[in-house]
Amino acid sequence: MGCCRAFAYVVVVLAAFLTAVTHRYAAKSPKEWDEFLHYHRPFPLNTINGVHKFIQEFIYAPGLVHFDPDALEAAAISRAGLDDFGSPTYRAGLEQLTAAANGDSRLTLMGALVMREAITNYLHRRLQIVNHAKEHPELQELKVEKPIFIVGLPRTGTTLLQSMLSSEINELRAPLQWELYAPFPVPQADDELNKAQIAEAEFITDGALSLIPNMARMHPEFTFDPSEDIHIQAFEFNTRLFTSFMRAPTYFRWIFNDSVDLGYLMDWHETFVRHLMSDEGRHQGRRWLFKAPRYLMMVEEIFAKYPDAYIVHTHRHPEKSVPSMATLETLTGGVTSDDVETELVTRLCIELYEYAANKTMQWRLEHADEIAAGKYKILDIHLDEMKADTGAVVDRIIEFADLNVSPEEREAITEFQKNFGIKKHKPYKPKPELFFNVDENGHFMPDESPIMQYYRNFSPVKDANESYLGGSTVSYATPYASAASSASKPEL
Repeated sequence: MGCCRAFAYVVVVLAAFLTAVTHRYAAKSPKEWDEFLHYHRPFPLNTINGVHKFIQEFIYAPGLVHFDPDALEAAAISRAGLDDFGSPTYRAGLEQLTAAANGDSRLTLMGALVMREAITNYLHRRLQIVNHAKEHPELQELKVEKPIFIVGLPRTGTTLLQSMLSSEINELRAPLQWELYAPFPVPQADDELNKAQIAEAEFITDGALSLIPNMARMHPEFTFDPSEDIHIQAFEFNTRLFTSFMRAPTYFRWIFNDSVDLGYLMDWHETFVRHLMSDEGRHQGRRWLFKAPRYLMMVEEIFAKYPDAYIVHTHRHPEKSVPSMATLETLTGGVTSDDVETELVTRLCIELYEYAANKTMQWRLEHADEIAAGKYKILDIHLDEMKADTGAVVDRIIEFADLNVSPEEREAITEFQKNFGIKKHKPYKPKPELFFNVDENGHFMPDESPIMQYYRNFSPVKDANESYLGGSTVSYATPYASAASSASKPEL
């Protein structure tokens, strides 16, 4: 009886401790957040993360999960049974990322485990892709001909456009989500042969959606949907993908720095696409359709790698797109942390896209004559145009990119656009006031912002009561980050 009482006492004490720790360290959303952004954590997950935070505060500050580049490489080598990562260009990004994870990332225990597994998996897959290329030297002869790149700020209709065109135009092919999550072995034409890879991708997708179920309301992307090239860039560890899910301002600023050579990102892009184009694969004889937010600052690098590329620039008023991207970044940041700062998210979004918009704007102005002459093929479209008359926009793209489209495909595209929003379930309208100091007219972005300058230079749609620069040369404004106050909302 004494042993039973002692055991019961231990159980009660342990339960009381776990309950106290859970409540003490449970995720606490800022009061100003609405229901869409608030954390919704199951009690067991809060308990696991709470115990880890207790350990960090009172026992061992670094926590139970450490990120060491050499150890992560060793884990990937052991998993793959291979040891050649190919070009060492990935290593600088890996070191930057792991330093951020070990630093002020504020990762929960589950978040740290998720990030560690993601890094190991990308290293593992890189080993396999590099080895496959070595075993098949004929891949070097494959040409990525006349690819189409969708370029623009996030939340400007890039996902809609890529999904609509690649799903309904047989000539086009976009990388599917499962092909990017599980690219080895080479995806086959018969999905019966891809079951294991598809199951792996579905496991990853379901896991992410279980942590952020509202994701589908803003960015619907499922296993068989076209996906972004940020996943291709992740194999070089030079991508926005990681900063979307982890607090890493130092790494974030590193990947958007003039000192980083973006050419090697495009080199890896070609390597990866050739991998998907292998003779035994499913991508023969079709044109590629790519997209990624990062491409807004990589127009020059795209044309350097693929001189015959076509670029479709999407536009939307920045006061609509920027709050939407800040909302999405806040939402995804909750996957690995219980301490997402809206101020930091907003500041980094603005800092990044000011830099990207200014870089591409200056390049386009400097090469205006060559663009007009057709050396560089660029088409500007506006999200409002797609919503108002999808058919007219599609016809412009078909003519611009010299696509072969049947009448049946053309009709199907319009129907696709009508049904696309169904995947989002209940729509969510971002609230700018959660992120910015909005004036009495609902405005928050100054005219001198490079994002506004870029939009006014190149958007084919003119908004009411807006003055346009008409293509005149503009100067780069001071980034918001340097002028932002320490208040909860940056002064823009």
